[in-house]
Amino acid sequence: MLTNRDFSNIDSILEMRDALFGIIAERIKSQIRRIKTGDASTRGSALYFNILNETKNIVLQSRNLLKSQAYFLSNIKH
Repeated sequence: MLTNRDFSNIDSILEMRDALFGIIAERIKSQIRRIKTGDASTRGSALYFNILNETKNIVLQSRNLLKSQAYFLSNIKH
């Protein structure tokens, strides 16, 4: 999208983001179940939760940057 300056499929990014958030939510629930059953260490779980959270933040910021770039390019006066 950035290379071609074609942001017509930007809604597909939103759909991919939502799908990824669903996967992350499921992974968090699975890890919580492992913690409750004693199958996961506290330290490892904290690291795993941090990685999941940072992944979510990267996805959010990437989409925001893409939207900002689309807005910027559509409002440039040549």
